[in-house]
Amino acid sequence: MAKDKYLTYGIFALLIIGIIFIAGCVQQTSKPNKELSVSYHYTTEGSSYDAQIKGSKIIFTHTNYEKIKEKCAQWIQQSPCWTQQDLITEEAQLSNQEITDLNNLIEETKIMQLENYYGPEKGARCYSYTLKIDDKEIMYCSRPDGPSQPEAFTKVSEKIQEIVTQKFAK
Repeated sequence: MAKDKYLTYGIFALLIIGIIFIAGCVQQTSKPNKELSVSYHYTTEGSSYDAQIKGSKIIFTHTNYEKIKEKCAQWIQQSPCWTQQDLITEEAQLSNQEITDLNNLIEETKIMQLENYYGPEKGARCYSYTLKIDDKEIMYCSRPDGPSQPEAFTKVSEKIQEIVTQKFAK
């Protein structure tokens, strides 16, 4: 009877060791987060918005409308009313979940398969929005009579804006 007891303990111990070993193997083969390199940028006469994500760090450079509204109130030129001195730069760290979510969205939307340019004929007046993911740059040029933004572009840029709002809203 004592032999059966030790045999049961031995089998139980081997089972536990096997589970730990398998769990270690599964954990090692799971896909690590890909290092992010993403930027989203646009400018208008009255604003600048530049979000750059590198690894787990986000750098957000932008104008603050409250600080430039008087200067820009009567602006009629087709160039920015703000200057480099009006820009504010802030930095924050992304969580592992934010990095995973953004990487997953990039894969799910197949944004890397988009063309490099969407909009009116190049050279036409429009507001350009640029997404850069790794070495792939996609520009959407907005104007009333132009095409809609590609859905993948919209989803990824909105996700970046959501992260910016969460990290930098005061």
